[in-house]
Amino acid sequence: MTTVANAPHVFTCPWVESPFFRSILRSREGSLDVLQRQLAEHYHEHGYVILDDVLDAASCERIVADVGPLFDPATTEGPRSRYRVQDAWRESAAVARLAADERILSTLRFLYERGPVPFQTLNFLTGTQQMAHADTLHFNCVPSKYLCGVWVALEDIHPDSGPLFYHPGSQRLPEFDPSDCDPRVGSAAEVYDQLVRLVGESFPRVEFTPHRGQALIWAANLWHGGAPIRDAKRTRRAQVTHYYFEDGIYYFPQNSNRALGQFELKDVVEVGTGRHVPHTLNGRALRATSIGNRRSTLSLVEGRSTSSDIPD
Repeated sequence: MTTVANAPHVFTCPWVESPFFRSILRSREGSLDVLQRQLAEHYHEHGYVILDDVLDAASCERIVADVGPLFDPATTEGPRSRYRVQDAWRESAAVARLAADERILSTLRFLYERGPVPFQTLNFLTGTQQMAHADTLHFNCVPSKYLCGVWVALEDIHPDSGPLFYHPGSQRLPEFDPSDCDPRVGSAAEVYDQLVRLVGESFPRVEFTPHRGQALIWAANLWHGGAPIRDAKRTRRAQVTHYYFEDGIYYFPQNSNRALGQFELKDVVEVGTGRHVPHTLNGRALRATSIGNRRSTLSLVEGRSTSSDIPD
């Protein structure tokens, strides 16, 4: 799948999330094949797409074998625990290969029209039973929406194993940012709890029970979580890779204040290559000035269109 030629954009956002998506789509009549058009329309409408047979059985089994020893049965939560291993790509070439799978990357280039940067892998043994959330609460970017997740089943997923669930259409909600919350109304945590309830009441809930090798690509602001585990003997082996896209500012929302221009910047390391991805804005290099509490303010570097790195 190849990237189609750019059409004029009024907003800097992925074309499949533009409020003028239909106009952009009409401008590309004749340049898209039937499958590309269906893919773009589904992603725009529902906030996700499913790819079949991304990974063969042998590759799935290789990842399972590599990651198995990395789980820590004595730890209930954390980056490496009894059910989750973060960044196993550092130890497993098979995990890194899946994160950089060309079919996934070419699909992301088509949807986002920027170079995808895999920056985190998560491998799961069992279901997370995680409450509904959007990834934009945990890590985000400027411009918004240039972030996504890809969930790949490493075994056939049973409905009783605590499958992934998601709320189609919820990606069109405004992004929840803690700095936007008015403390006179309630804490960010209280507002977030209300938002979780409202999302559940307002959008359909779909459980993802794929066969081995299927992948789900979801938009940054699509609300999703882990269903309850009804059979504790069942595993739910899967790999999630999160992707940013080139030419952005990458940050942690929970310790940033977007309105004041204060960011806890994320050091983005590309999976597989180990490349540190620079923070840039519209192709311009940026300088970060620390203001304490892990926060920085940003300014343009005059006369430079690219940057190798930003001091923090």
